[in-house]
Amino acid sequence: MLQHRRAARPATARAAHPGITALAAATSLALAALLAAAPASADDQGAGTPGPGTLAVTGGLVSEVPGSVRVSGAEPGSVVTLTGPAGPVSAAADATGSADLLLTAWGPFTAVVTAGPSVVEVAIPVDPAFPDVRSTPEPIGVIADPPAFGPGANPAVLPISPERQASMTGLSWRPGCLRFDLLREVQVNYIAPDGYRHRGVLISRANAAERVALALTKLHDLQYRIWSMHPVDVYGPSPIGPGANDYASMASGNTSMFNCRYIVGREKQRVVSPHAGGRALDLNPWENPYRSRRGPFPNSLFLPGPSRPFTPLLLTPNSPPVQLMKSLGWSWLGPRGDYHHFDVGRKPA
Repeated sequence: MLQHRRAARPATARAAHPGITALAAATSLALAALLAAAPASADDQGAGTPGPGTLAVTGGLVSEVPGSVRVSGAEPGSVVTLTGPAGPVSAAADATGSADLLLTAWGPFTAVVTAGPSVVEVAIPVDPAFPDVRSTPEPIGVIADPPAFGPGANPAVLPISPERQASMTGLSWRPGCLRFDLLREVQVNYIAPDGYRHRGVLISRANAAERVALALTKLHDLQYRIWSMHPVDVYGPSPIGPGANDYASMASGNTSMFNCRYIVGREKQRVVSPHAGGRALDLNPWENPYRSRRGPFPNSLFLPGPSRPFTPLLLTPNSPPVQLMKSLGWSWLGPRGDYHHFDVGRKPA
């Protein structure tokens, strides 16, 4: 399931679903009622420091790193509970009415903290584990993947499930394309430019899947950043010819592989793309455009030249990611003007 990335810096607000808005309003009203019903203490009525009945939360976390936050203002000996995305965490308040709660979180979240009759809702900051290296300008409409699962890249190679087949059919796959039993789903963790880790998915040819998993594992070890990594079906049908919409996938900076389509810019000639064979990888296409016969895609800003903005996501002949991929037997099509395209080839190096 795709989720929006939690940005470390302000992002454009999105309109909420009406049902979610109503639920949030109801939750806020219930919380307000709980707070109003809590008995006020002397500290509540004028003291400058938190006392029993006035809960305060301090501290912050680093993504995926065990840490603690401190809750103060509880009754000594009472049970303090913080409920977040991973469930409740509890500890007894000490003689000063404070409790340190140990927890691990992926990104910033809003927690509900209770101690006896006292209830507060508080935003818990969770800093990224890696520096923020986002490009300017950023890709258009990035769709972020779920949080990372497990340590390191933690790759997994799986058959194409019936659910995945259904989501691909009529978009990146149609009858006459490479059979599903000749494809595999490669799941792997990656580090996004904002410093948070995510779980990505690539659809690869079966006999190349282990090499794909190895390459992405090495890129994770290199701490090379990737905007997103999911099948292109989420972008809908291609506006030109068969397959899923690779133009939208490129514009959003999405890293992908299989797509039973024609080559961008050569759709009228019906030239089949290498991506239809499940061996081609498009890596960070936003910062590494393709110079097609119809012009550059998804932009011309990052084409090689004196005005090209620098970003660690750039792929150049001497950049560590390109050198790494070549050492693993992949070919890079940058010299031909396809700066985001790698091909795993038919035999290991």
